[in-house]
Amino acid sequence: MPVRPHVQPSEALDSYLVRLARTNGLTPRALSQEITARAGAPVINGRAVLAGYTPMSAIVTTIADMGGLASGHVIDMTLARYLHGDAPGPGTRLPWTPRHGTAICPQCVGTHGFWPITWRLPQLAVCIEHRLVLHTMCPRCGKPFRTRRTPPLPNSLLECDSPISGSGTFVETCGQRLDALMRIDANPAQADAAAILLAVTHDGHDMQVAGKASSAVDYLSDHYALVLLLTHLAASGNGEEYYWAKTIRDDALARNASKQQLSRSLPLDMVARAEILALATEMLTRTTVAEVAHHLRLFARIIPSAPAGPRAWLLGHTRRTPFMDELTRAVVAPERSFSYQLDHSPSTGGVGARHIPQAISAPVYEQYFADALGVTADTGRVFVSLCLARRTLASGTWVSAGELIGIPPRVARQTPMNVSPRLKVPITELVGRVIAVEPLFAQSPPDYRQREQLVLQLVELRELWFDPWRHQHRIPGAADNTFANTCEWLWSTYALGLPYSQRWAHGWNNERRYRYRQWCDRLPSRVSTATVLSRRRLATWGITPR
Repeated sequence: MPVRPHVQPSEALDSYLVRLARTNGLTPRALSQEITARAGAPVINGRAVLAGYTPMSAIVTTIADMGGLASGHVIDMTLARYLHGDAPGPGTRLPWTPRHGTAICPQCVGTHGFWPITWRLPQLAVCIEHRLVLHTMCPRCGKPFRTRRTPPLPNSLLECDSPISGSGTFVETCGQRLDALMRIDANPAQADAAAILLAVTHDGHDMQVAGKASSAVDYLSDHYALVLLLTHLAASGNGEEYYWAKTIRDDALARNASKQQLSRSLPLDMVARAEILALATEMLTRTTVAEVAHHLRLFARIIPSAPAGPRAWLLGHTRRTPFMDELTRAVVAPERSFSYQLDHSPSTGGVGARHIPQAISAPVYEQYFADALGVTADTGRVFVSLCLARRTLASGTWVSAGELIGIPPRVARQTPMNVSPRLKVPITELVGRVIAVEPLFAQSPPDYRQREQLVLQLVELRELWFDPWRHQHRIPGAADNTFANTCEWLWSTYALGLPYSQRWAHGWNNERRYRYRQWCDRLPSRVSTATVLSRRRLATWGITPR
């Protein structure tokens, strides 16, 4: 070419070619046709070719000759400069596979008049110079910038070239002014993270991961793995205190519908992308793995359930690296488990096993625990009782806690397993709530073992009290069903026993339990357990508690 403009620092190849064409009085379409004719290969704007990560050698050589450049200089204007012959992915400086198109900084376009190749880096969501969040979607046509394959070069570096109608030389393009895009200011954390990621990716600077020296490639691999884990955690409902977590959840739902994996690309929303990149970058600056684990635990309040445990879920939703192996071990370390914290929290003292029911009362559960456990009230009430019983042991298990209050080993073992993956509050908060209710069972407490025995004694003495009581209070229902309902009512309301665990409730399916609850709702308001179990009533019927 007669006139060869100077290549701007970090300029992208398609940006340079547009300027080369305009400087020599050509249209970008005419220049791309000339390159195709000389190279014997078509010039196409794709994710991998032209300014992508695998530019065609014939095209590179032709452009170098026309611009008076070395072939290496041309490659430096493409994403291939970051790969050194490798395919993009973890283990390279492009751990996230680049998407088709480019991001745009409206301030840079208006000020500098060229596009840098760094805008195509997936892990860069902020312009370092102007501290603005980059744009990837045109607000006018709703399409990503620079995804048009042919013609391969835009007619202008200042306008969106996405086609609206027509084709070939008669195509009508969007024409949205790129320098008129909304300016979205990046916050300090987003801008600082972008500066770090740019230095590591573009310049290959070594960094530190949790206080240990790390090469650029290793740092980006760990950063990729951490971002991927945070994305999956946000998609599963974590990070509610972060305003951008809902955006990631919505993005994940959309990807599920289209079967796009979260590991293939970062969130499409650039603000959410900038936020999650900043969070991961900030975590990696911590000086120890334990500090990173603590920070991650604040985000991952609820780790979804997995048959092999919480660490298996974490490892299954990230990329394993030595750092991530160490981090996931720290996140689920024993001292962070619920049972460990429950056992090692200071004791309030004064609660005996006989004063702990098999299932705490419904009012206490509703006041302290209903919003914390994503299980049925019956399961939650039994779980809290097990927690209280376990707190009385110097060291023990859920089974030994169950033995203290008469809960079968199978139930004592399975109930915490059902509750653990369905916690709605942090572990420390739940432990605090258990400790907070302990005084309720230490201040003039009833003896629940004695209450259980009294109810079981009444069951054996049905002929002495049931029919007189039923007729006096006009209790609804057939005699046999009403007797079973009454036994369960006394057991669960007065003795606070394990629901549906005694012989009168054996074989009750969900429908039968539903009918029992309806029966309870229909009981006359004047009827309480005292109408059966007061000492005066028992004496009237000739029953002496054992």
